[in-house]
Amino acid sequence: MKRRTHPHATVTGLYLAASVLTLAFGCQGPCRSPASPHIVLITIDTLRADHLGMYGYERKTAPALASLAREGVLFENAVSQAPWTLPSLASIHTSLYPSQHGAIGPLSPFDAQYPTVGEVLHDRGYRTLAVINHPLVGRRYGFARGIDVFDETLRSWQAKTSQELTEVALRRFAEDPNRKTFLWVHYFDPHFPYLHHSEFSFDKGYSGRFREKIPMKVINKHSELDPPLQPSELDHVINLYDEEIAFTDRWIGDLVREIREAAAGRPVVFVVASDHGDYFLERGRFGHDLDVYRELIHVPLVISGAIDPSLHGRRVAAPVENASIPATLMTLAGISSHPFRGPDLLAVARGARGPRYAISEGSHPRGNDQRKRAVISESWKLIHNLDSDSYELYDLSADRNERHDLASRPDLQAIKTELVSVLDALALPDRDAIPKVDLTKEALERLIALGYLGDSK
Repeated sequence: MKRRTHPHATVTGLYLAASVLTLAFGCQGPCRSPASPHIVLITIDTLRADHLGMYGYERKTAPALASLAREGVLFENAVSQAPWTLPSLASIHTSLYPSQHGAIGPLSPFDAQYPTVGEVLHDRGYRTLAVINHPLVGRRYGFARGIDVFDETLRSWQAKTSQELTEVALRRFAEDPNRKTFLWVHYFDPHFPYLHHSEFSFDKGYSGRFREKIPMKVINKHSELDPPLQPSELDHVINLYDEEIAFTDRWIGDLVREIREAAAGRPVVFVVASDHGDYFLERGRFGHDLDVYRELIHVPLVISGAIDPSLHGRRVAAPVENASIPATLMTLAGISSHPFRGPDLLAVARGARGPRYAISEGSHPRGNDQRKRAVISESWKLIHNLDSDSYELYDLSADRNERHDLASRPDLQAIKTELVSVLDALALPDRDAIPKVDLTKEALERLIALGYLGDSK
């Protein structure tokens, strides 16, 4: 495999296009603040936007995130580039679509020829730190490139880990707070298995067969349950999921507060995003992966902290991509020349033109079938089912939850043709040529237990 010789080199025609986009969507006013800020990237596994009060949810599951949104910019229609963790997070770190970076299966690292956020920030003088607790975002997949301290020591995915992750992240940050720092923390708790948190009491009164923890068979084998899943039991699953969100939010609040206190006078910017959502039987399914419907790819995205005060409290309705996070981080760091595609999201918040379309690509972690792609504009969404070469078309202005397929309507063929051309411009990867990562027995067992490999019970 050909490797780049310089982290900022233009390695493909894609990056030549990226440099043009950087100029087109670059800084509105000065790029560099008086002191380069600490940058904290917080990613939260399996967090649906519509389970947050700031996106209209009736339950206040995340007051700390809501506070960050009031002090920054909230993107109302952020799109994840994949419906499961590995390809989605690889897009957040490289700005590329899954078909470009290559991390499209549970044993596929993303291509080492493409620079990451950590590499570019490290080369520009940032101390780079990461604290994670998910095998799919570990160093074997490429996420540690450019990271000075990559802490993946927490491995208790069946436990409540947000407190430990926060404590480790704060300890790492405090080792040298005077130096400008990029810190990435990936929280895992909202991912299955959903655990009960009595301090939030969203699940009072439940006395059914699934109490403190939802077994994997409810997620993977719910259609075979005897007796079948009852409405009260589905409510119980959702209540526990909401408690996991609230628990994670509590510790994110502590992380934000204590980093601000320890920042040694340097400004701090926080970027908060999710990799994907989860189904709760909306389409007859639990869990995630595969699909590119709204439940799985509509994710929260907030930029807060030491940003232009005129942006505080702003909400951006236009669709944007998680893949624009790298270019945005570069602008925040005062780096005008970088390899990342997409607009600066804060420039979009100020009124600059954002991307005309957002793209998401679905794949199945346990196989090569049932592949999907979606292109989203402000008013329309087209899904291409690659294996059957069929299309679905949704009018988002009238059908935000994507229930009424209009692809066969003759009067909409011009719109369909336009959106098909966007997807046709994306090349499909050679799935057989993608390298495989060599995982430890423990990591493989975790992926099997999480349902990414094998036939979990």
